[in-house]
Amino acid sequence: MHKTAIIVAAGSGQRMRCKTPKQFIEIAGKPILQHTLQVFESCDDIDDILVVLPPEWVSVYDPIFRSDWKISKLMQTVAGAGQRHLSVWNGLQALPDDTEIVIIHDGVRPLITRDIIRNSIYTAARDGAAVVGVQSKDTIKRVKDTRIVETIPRDDLILVQTPQTFRKDVILAANRSAFDTDRFSTDDAALAEMAGYPVTLVPGIWTNIKITSPEDLKVAEWLLRERSQE
Repeated sequence: MHKTAIIVAAGSGQRMRCKTPKQFIEIAGKPILQHTLQVFESCDDIDDILVVLPPEWVSVYDPIFRSDWKISKLMQTVAGAGQRHLSVWNGLQALPDDTEIVIIHDGVRPLITRDIIRNSIYTAARDGAAVVGVQSKDTIKRVKDTRIVETIPRDDLILVQTPQTFRKDVILAANRSAFDTDRFSTDDAALAEMAGYPVTLVPGIWTNIKITSPEDLKVAEWLLRERSQE
């Protein structure tokens, strides 16, 4: 099977309160996105990598990915769009014809592991769609106007991460269905669910955090430095 990873890094990172898009902020000596790409580069199960960036950064970073960051599996750097599902769609349109499995991952989740990527690929190849997630540690409550109206049992609740991995035909059909019905989500697996495809859970790890705020930078920095010493 030919397997292509789409690394989605087209956001502006407004919550980071920084002029530099968060995917290019340096932690543990490298930009966040470089940490992420190097995990996929080193994973034997990945054949090609597509990176989706803000349009203004494509021509700047494509040569950097290839020459400075040594991402030999990079097939193309793709311009993103104003919304995540449109950025993913742009990446899907650039897939090689022979791709059979598509791995979609947030560019700002640099602590993903090769084992999780492999498990995600195996599960998607078998079942059609797979999503990485962890069980909630905290009690979750539904709130309306600051009043708690319901306590939700957490046993069946999963906090979803990436990668989210699909057979190519499944993720393309799910996106086309979303366009046809005008029903979108920031979660790729949700599009598959809405289109009627079963999605299988792949156990994740708590350290696979998505960097969205200044506080996350400190946590990720420590975790990456710990990993480098293993």
